[in-house]
Amino acid sequence: MLKMSKPFQDQLHQAERTTSEHMHLDNATDEFDKWLKDARENLEHYDDVTGDRQQVTDNLHKLQVSFVCFENFVSCQMYSLFLC
Repeated sequence: MLKMSKPFQDQLHQAERTTSEHMHLDNATDEFDKWLKDARENLEHYDDVTGDRQQVTDNLHKLQVSFVCFENFVSCQMYSLFLC
């Protein structure tokens, strides 16, 4: 087996870490893009502010829930990035 020098091993480990972090970030970006596309489609259903008070209130609640889900998604993704 080939013996690697310490500086080369360090560079190799750094390259592996960087590659892993990049792949994780790339996956998180893909997930976010998908979530954002879905969120935009959902928002189209709730952009109508006409109708009775209950209907508008229900739509507002659904938007608030979507926003909380977004905050949780971002928090989870940011947390997982730091775990790498």
